[in-house]
Amino acid sequence: MTDPAPADHAAERRLLGSVLLMPSLVDQWIGSLTADQFDYKLHGLLWGSISDLVIDNQPIKVDTLARRFVQNGGDLADIGGTAGLADLMSGVDSGEADYWRSRVMEMHRRRRLLSAGRTAERLAQNDSADLDASYAKVQEMLLAGLSASPEGTVDANAGVDAVIDRLRQYLDDPDKITGLEIGWPALDIELDGLQPGAVTTVYGLTGMFKSTFVMNIAHALARQGIPGLVFTTEMMAAQVFEMIIGFETGVNFRWARRAHVLGQYRKDIEDASECVRDFPLWVNDRSPLDISFIQGVVTRMKKTRHIQYVIVDLVDKVGTSRYRDSKTESQSFIMESMKSLAKAANVPVVLTSHVRKTDWQLKQQRKAYLPAEEMIGSGGKSADSDNTLGLMLVTPDENSGGWRAMDRDEIIEASRLNGELDMMVAITKNRFGDQANLPFKVSLRNGRTVYPV
Repeated sequence: MTDPAPADHAAERRLLGSVLLMPSLVDQWIGSLTADQFDYKLHGLLWGSISDLVIDNQPIKVDTLARRFVQNGGDLADIGGTAGLADLMSGVDSGEADYWRSRVMEMHRRRRLLSAGRTAERLAQNDSADLDASYAKVQEMLLAGLSASPEGTVDANAGVDAVIDRLRQYLDDPDKITGLEIGWPALDIELDGLQPGAVTTVYGLTGMFKSTFVMNIAHALARQGIPGLVFTTEMMAAQVFEMIIGFETGVNFRWARRAHVLGQYRKDIEDASECVRDFPLWVNDRSPLDISFIQGVVTRMKKTRHIQYVIVDLVDKVGTSRYRDSKTESQSFIMESMKSLAKAANVPVVLTSHVRKTDWQLKQQRKAYLPAEEMIGSGGKSADSDNTLGLMLVTPDENSGGWRAMDRDEIIEASRLNGELDMMVAITKNRFGDQANLPFKVSLRNGRTVYPV
């Protein structure tokens, strides 16, 4: 008779009870704890339901958890109804929460170790099993259970295969874009699309349409049916979707309302709204944002919604409980975590960032671009970004024949007279390509649509 796998269902109950008692714990745990780490299936389903509530920015309470548990396929009768859920909090000591989490994770690792041993025994007794392949399989299982496993290690053979596969695409089609194609040809070519595992940071002065720029990217990808996840720290989810509908209709709702002509676009707005309703796009407006929370949500959405890109607007508002007393260390850790997240989830991550509060335009003779060094926390952002894009509103420079940065009065006048602004998108870092200055336009009259010139 096979011995039962190591488990501690009481610890699982105490962990869930701790979360119901202190919902803020989820922000700290969602990045490292997953449903499959629970031995008791119903406990895993409860944790998954809790994670879903957090992702949807819903309160973690007995009644909301009960509803989500049923929506996820659970039967309340199996856990004693809502009274059974409430009973999870009975006897819970807030000071023991981290211990119960560690205990659950330890039991999960023990089960993985036991599984590796049983696999080794089965393969060893199978005369037809390939020994080298058997050792490799068991080794992989053991490495996966280590807290700091070298799972990212790739040998030369596998590495060359990956390169050849990539180059073969170019050989077959020199114009092939291997990443996610936004639909902005010059930028797509320079970056080779938004590459999985890469971090792109979009930065600029206040009022340079950073959020508009990245939301146009989300809209372009959503229209192609590419699933994505947006975190917004400054807008509400409804405001993001209003912006997306504006892109879809090509109507600036505020301008149309001021001119008392919004009613003329009723049918366009209704049709666009139905179209956007079907977009594979999820927006999380939880604030404040912790990096552990982002990691957990992305991990779960990658598994359940198959997201292919992540946008964080704005990374400067993301925090971490690890370095609360040091802003510099916090910013560095967050960027390192963003890079790790992009690689682990194998998705492109696009961030927006502010620049330092200086009158940079006057100091730098109103050049048409911002150096990456002007970003807040530029050291960590430059190091852990594969691409950095500086945005600047510009106007033709009569003296040089090129472009120069616009001042506030010029922006206001151009907006009023033309309803359109020139934007320079400066690629100031491109890990696998060249730097470049790419001209774009922001059409205010057409719903703040961004497009290349």
